Amino acid sequence: MITRNQTILYVLIITVYFALLSPNTGLNYIPLVYGQAPNSSFQAEVSAIDNMPAQKVRVGDIDIAYKQLGNGSNTPIVLIAGGGMTMDMWNPTLLKELSSNQTVIIFDNRGAGESTIGTEEYSITQLANDTAGLFDALKIGKADILGYSMGSFIARASFNESRQG
Repeated sequence: MITRNQTILYVLIITVYFALLSPNTGLNYIPLVYGQAPNSSFQAEVSAIDNMPAQKVRVGDIDIAYKQLGNGSNTPIVLIAGGGMTMDMWNPTLLKELSSNQTVIIFDNRGAGESTIGTEEYSITQLANDTAGLFDALKIGKADILGYSMGSFIARASFNESRQG
């Protein structure tokens, strides 16, 4: 059984990885090294994910936009974006690697990207409820959850041992 401290440590490690080790920035996938052009393979990965149409599902008072990548038979992994971040800002190389043997689900939080804002108060608790509602709507029993920045708080608030992968 994973303890609360192990869960927090896992979320922090993932957050640091994305913040420090990601080869590209979140915005527009601009290379970190000035003057370095992205290679064509990277551009193709970005295009494939960006051009994938989002699906929508009704959760409470909002429509949540999401994309499902890969079709692995292993426990799916749900990536929860940080504040002001959309699902299309995830590093495409990471998504490609994760989806090579696992189903990956990315989505826009309430009021971000293609998800509607609704009438409920915007809070970590509400975003966690939205995430749990997405799990229910997509019939996800157990999943690995990865949260980036504010997404790690949402992940922790929506963490439920019965959904643990």
